[in-house]
Amino acid sequence: MRPDETTSPSHIGAALDHALQTWRAEFQARMLALGHEVVTEAAAQALLHIPADGATQSAIGRALGVSKQAAQQFVNRLVRLNLVQRRPDPSDHRANRVILTEQGRAFADAAAEVTARIEARYRADMGNSAFAFLKATLTRLPRGDEMDDAAE
Repeated sequence: MRPDETTSPSHIGAALDHALQTWRAEFQARMLALGHEVVTEAAAQALLHIPADGATQSAIGRALGVSKQAAQQFVNRLVRLNLVQRRPDPSDHRANRVILTEQGRAFADAAAEVTARIEARYRADMGNSAFAFLKATLTRLPRGDEMDDAAE
C-alpha cells in the first residue's frame, strides 16, 4: 500500500531523509541569519573535524566516511571558499595538513553554535532522555563504508 502525501512516511528511510532535510534547512537558515553564506552542513561538519593544528585530508575523509578522492574534491572546494588552506606537514614533508583559515574558524565556531541550538530545541521538544536515546540509536547505525555488500 502506498501512502498518500498526507500520511507519515511508510518506512524508516523516508523518516530519516525527512529529518535530515529538516535539519539541513534549519542549519542553513540559521547560518544565513548569522551572516554566513550558504555552505552545506556537510562542509560545516568537515570544518568541525579539523583541530587547531590541522588534519590530513585522509583523516577528514575518514571522519566524514568518504573516499580519498571525495575528500580531496571536498577539501579543494573548501580551499576555493577560503575556509581552509593546505600547508606542509611538519612531521611528514610528503604530506599536507589542512588548516582552518580565519574565515574557516569563524564559520566552524558559528556552525558549532548553530548545531548546539538546534539540538537544544530538539531536547526541549523531545525531552532529554528521548533525545539521548535517539542520538545513541542513530550513532549505532552502520556508516556507508561499514555496511556489508548489499548485493550479497
